[in-house]
Amino acid sequence: CFGNYEKDKFKQFSSIVDYCYPVGSLLGGYYKYNTNGKNVLKKYDIGIISQFSNNVAILMKQSMNVMHSFLERYISKYKLEAAIFLRTVSSNTDETVFFEKFYQYEIDYIYQVSESNRFNNRSEMTTYVGMDESEIVVSFASTASIEAFAWGKKILHCDFTGTNKYNDYDPMIMFTEPNYDSFEKRLNELRKEPYDEYRKRTKDYASYLMNNDPDCPPHIYIRNKIVDYL
Repeated sequence: CFGNYEKDKFKQFSSIVDYCYPVGSLLGGYYKYNTNGKNVLKKYDIGIISQFSNNVAILMKQSMNVMHSFLERYISKYKLEAAIFLRTVSSNTDETVFFEKFYQYEIDYIYQVSESNRFNNRSEMTTYVGMDESEIVVSFASTASIEAFAWGKKILHCDFTGTNKYNDYDPMIMFTEPNYDSFEKRLNELRKEPYDEYRKRTKDYASYLMNNDPDCPPHIYIRNKIVDYL
């Protein structure tokens, strides 16, 4: 599993699990392993993870609409470099049309590569590369942003549903107040916070949600565990 957070969830819901191994993200581990664990240079002030779907629940859609309207207002006000990491592999899709309704200020649209190629070249793992290049990663409820959190990235989950159905994380990474002024204040504080202070404040919780051990990435741990059983 990703981290001890999930292990505790299994206990909470009385799931029967003989052993839990909180090893982190397999795909994220591949990415970091192939980049030798080095962070790339910052390119974006804010990286936005798309969770667009035509079949998304109404409550989720409403919440994400508020989030994107707030982000557009904030990005344009401060003239920031920003990008959306998309789920589709090309333009002229419903996903692109959706975001173009919100983002009038110029931002980058980062498309996925084809499924058959995305494991072959580290530069094509577009969401991971984009998160690595971003100072702050913002999403509604993306696992990818939790992976970035484990790397040490500043993240913010914006959930305006009024429930904990999609996010039950600690307030340190959550914003739930549907008020733009409060949203602006929160992002300003996050951007201004020295990285060392941020990392000290969040490191324990990040590792609780998503284990990240550069000396033993998930694919090596899992392989060794299978070999041991064999």
